[in-house]
Amino acid sequence: MGVFVLVSPLAAPVPPAPIVDNPWPGMVLTWTGWDGSVWQLNAATSGVALLPGVRGFGTPPTTIYSKSSPAVAGSQHLGSSVEERKVFWPLAVWRNTSSAEWIAHDRAFFRTMDTEQPGIWTVRQPNGEARNLRIRYVDDGNKDFDVDPSKYGIETYGLNFIANQPYWEGAPVRRRFVAASPAPFFSGPIVTISSGKSLATATVSNPGEVNAFPVWTILGPTTSATVGIGGMSIEVPFTIADGEAAVIDTHPTAQTCLLGDWDDTTRTLSGVVDRSGDLGAADFNMPIPPGLNLQLALSMTGTGAVDIEISPLFKRAW
Repeated sequence: MGVFVLVSPLAAPVPPAPIVDNPWPGMVLTWTGWDGSVWQLNAATSGVALLPGVRGFGTPPTTIYSKSSPAVAGSQHLGSSVEERKVFWPLAVWRNTSSAEWIAHDRAFFRTMDTEQPGIWTVRQPNGEARNLRIRYVDDGNKDFDVDPSKYGIETYGLNFIANQPYWEGAPVRRRFVAASPAPFFSGPIVTISSGKSLATATVSNPGEVNAFPVWTILGPTTSATVGIGGMSIEVPFTIADGEAAVIDTHPTAQTCLLGDWDDTTRTLSGVVDRSGDLGAADFNMPIPPGLNLQLALSMTGTGAVDIEISPLFKRAW
């Protein structure tokens, strides 16, 4: 005769375990939502914590292309392409004060999760260096809820994200080159160039691990300017008034020239007009390879300034 074990359907399920360990004690991990709110992901007092099993710190997925022949051993490498990065967060949200406060806390955190408005995942290393990954929320894996989380003040989730741009981004590298007359205050390195002359000795380097594409900002007043790297150049033949700027983004997904009023503190444009079609010769394809120190070719008619900015990209979070 068999043995039967009766399990009461009224038996209380086991609540999620409390958060006790921080798997990343030497780093500061934060999430900046689309609404500007900042959440630390590995602090005991934050009420949000990444658990072991995070995916997204390492190298992005890469597809390698090759061809082979039955008459030749092995294969011939044809190239590779880096795919979008998938990110997974095993995560706990808790509040041990009251059910109402847990619900409010959980609701506020998930308000930052939006498929149309990405946020920024930041990893700050022990030496203070930070790298950012812009990620877009996908879903919570159609989570099962076994207990009322508001009763216990804690719930665990498995959140899925994608990073359309799969590389981690380091601190921007920015230099300003000013004409003979003083330009607005700028905290980075400044090199003076004569009005209407090129600066043959100016260089820029990329401290990242993959190609970076520069963003040029030409500040007025100037009646014409040319910016370029290694034989590739973009001509700006129109007038940029004092207080205005033309921002040229050479990234393959952008390749635009926007003109507007310039705020040098926030580095933003207002009253923007697209002047991409008004450029002269425009070779947007000017990638800056990692580790190289490339010469710039700058010229300007007027007393404005030229900024070059690159965002170094890295394959891993540290």
